[in-house]
Amino acid sequence: MWLQVLLLLILFVLRSRISLVVALFYEAGKCLTSVPMLLIQPIWTFLILAAFFIYWFIVLIHIATLGRNFFC
Repeated sequence: MWLQVLLLLILFVLRSRISLVVALFYEAGKCLTSVPMLLIQPIWTFLILAAFFIYWFIVLIHIATLGRNFFC
């Protein structure tokens, strides 16, 4: 009972912030409907970074397995 009263009080106090969040989600939805490729951008960035780190990991493995005469 007290938990419900507390939650209702919190909702009442934060109603302006909740309406701001709803408005932000509405604007984000409009933005995504006009530019749907925005959803692909994080995946594209992740793939490029993964390829970059894999390349340097391979370079690290090659350098590590060269042996002691590398700097001579």
